Amino acid sequence: MINRLICIVWVIWLGSIHEVVQAQRSFVHPGITYTKGDLDRMKAMIEVQKEPYYSTFLKLKESPYSSLEAPVHHRGKQIQGGRFNATIGVDGRRAHDLALLWHLTGDEAYARKAVEFLNANSYYTNTSSRGTGPLDNGKIYLLIDAAELMRDYLGWKKEDQRRFKDMLVYPGYSHTEDLAAKYADYWDDSKNGITFYWNIYNFDVARFGNQGLFAARGMMAMAIYLDNEIMYDRAYRYLLGMKHRADDLPYPSGPAISSEEPIRTSPTIIDYKLLGRKTDISDYGYDEQLQHYIYPNGQCQESSRDQGHVLAGVHNYVAIAEMAWNQGDSLYSCLNNRLLSGLEWNYRYNLSKIQSYEDQKEAWEPTGFTKDANEVTFENGKFLQIKSRSGRWESVSISPHGRGDVSGSGGTREMALAHYAVRAGLPLEKYTWLQRYRDYMIEHYGCENWGIAPNWFYEWTGWGTLTKRLTPWMAGDPVIFSSGKRISGIHLLPGTIQAADYDYYSLSENSEGHTYHNVGVKRGNEYRPDGAVELKNIGNEYVVTQVEDGEWMNYTVKVPSVGTYTVYITYQSRTKSALSVASDQGTDTGTTSLPASKQWTEKEIGCLSLSAGACVLRLSVKEAGENLLLGKIHVRLQGEKKK
Repeated sequence: MINRLICIVWVIWLGSIHEVVQAQRSFVHPGITYTKGDLDRMKAMIEVQKEPYYSTFLKLKESPYSSLEAPVHHRGKQIQGGRFNATIGVDGRRAHDLALLWHLTGDEAYARKAVEFLNANSYYTNTSSRGTGPLDNGKIYLLIDAAELMRDYLGWKKEDQRRFKDMLVYPGYSHTEDLAAKYADYWDDSKNGITFYWNIYNFDVARFGNQGLFAARGMMAMAIYLDNEIMYDRAYRYLLGMKHRADDLPYPSGPAISSEEPIRTSPTIIDYKLLGRKTDISDYGYDEQLQHYIYPNGQCQESSRDQGHVLAGVHNYVAIAEMAWNQGDSLYSCLNNRLLSGLEWNYRYNLSKIQSYEDQKEAWEPTGFTKDANEVTFENGKFLQIKSRSGRWESVSISPHGRGDVSGSGGTREMALAHYAVRAGLPLEKYTWLQRYRDYMIEHYGCENWGIAPNWFYEWTGWGTLTKRLTPWMAGDPVIFSSGKRISGIHLLPGTIQAADYDYYSLSENSEGHTYHNVGVKRGNEYRPDGAVELKNIGNEYVVTQVEDGEWMNYTVKVPSVGTYTVYITYQSRTKSALSVASDQGTDTGTTSLPASKQWTEKEIGCLSLSAGACVLRLSVKEAGENLLLGKIHVRLQGEKKK
């Protein structure tokens, strides 16, 4: 209930403040699928060959799409209908994986090769709008993800980067003029005069929801890469069923007009002929919206179609939610964790067909049917019979077509599990089938790779057992705020950490209990906008103040080698205090008493035995002395000389 209220408050905030205040968002870079903290965590695990990160990394390197020998074809100015997989699909797969490898290895050969693929796809002035135009053009997502990873690479010339950016919105970006209506030709590729943004800006009102979700996925990635707040809000607000920004083009109106009699029926779905759309309701909202794609019980809008498209759509939502999370928004928790309900309902249906469990020995089937959305829950197992917002399909029963291990070793299961199990800290019973499906994947495939769908290179981001697996307390992103803005990046041991730079959670979620525990309720301060940890500026540095018994803060760190690390704290306190430090590797210093000190004093807290890799340290206050201030945490490898 709390998550739902938070989401509603966020929606209201967007609707009221963003209408009058523009260009206030400061985008995090890199910040599409990966933050700097993500990349640092991966490198820390690879360097010490920690599993399953290392074996997944080796498979990434060995993939044919990571080859430095692959030929690069100049793609020209046009993508005709049916040619998206063979151009931006496969080149996006290659550029993404190569860019990721450059960050992980430092080998500039990967960077140069990624840039070759980006440049080869930077001259488009005509990308087909025909048929499944929104889906097809949404496949630009992986190329944009690669461009985001390469944005600071000095070997990618500024003029080439500019051409790539301009190409995404050709013939130009506008939030006041509909250039698709002016330059698009939906019937003749040779006359079409627009590219990606103008083929995805209205999502897809006439087809199954996953197609509009590919458009939304491409749009959100594009917005982050281009630092375009209006474009970002266009995607985010639409998916949450909100009105368009007053300074943006409207969303499609509705409702749909469809034939009264069906044109085709089957045991699972009824098809109608689409006759057009009314304009009665502005910003009507179609099947890609969260509330219409995943129903209250977790059933998917495409459940009557086939299971492959169900999991493609649900995993698209995970990829979109991860982008939003990296930018400080929580689509993950909206509508009472509706996305998680979708994962659980559809994973239960698919996995129980091929794997039995003590509590589910037979393949699960819906327990009944209803046309009332208020009657369906995950627990009662009823199937919702409902007509799609597009007006073209009506669900009758669940389709078994493709049932089973339909996403194989691909997907975004590690990404979703990392969020709900570690970041959100939900109890296991909330993500039972997500956990089971992830474990099934590891048992049968060893890791999450890029995917299995032939020629659908864009389908999954992939490599989740390398990129998204988190340690038990790794709920937040390691950050510093000393520059006045959020800078993502892991803390290196041995080293010094400002106590005020505890891990970042999210502006749209309550950080309490995730990256810190604080007795106070005040939100934000001038040093950092998130959280309720009280901070104070002393001597041009921010320190933790108003400390109370039982409070704690988390810090994600890189441990370069196994060893014993001694932890020190600089503090002030009018009376004695007691602190401890623990790691999510299962070690702790024990509680150490600190004497009163009216001046800044450095004292040893104790020692931690740490294995190499990335982990989280937790500074806990067992007893807060009067006016206790916490300045810096110093961690030294035993035997290292004090500097």
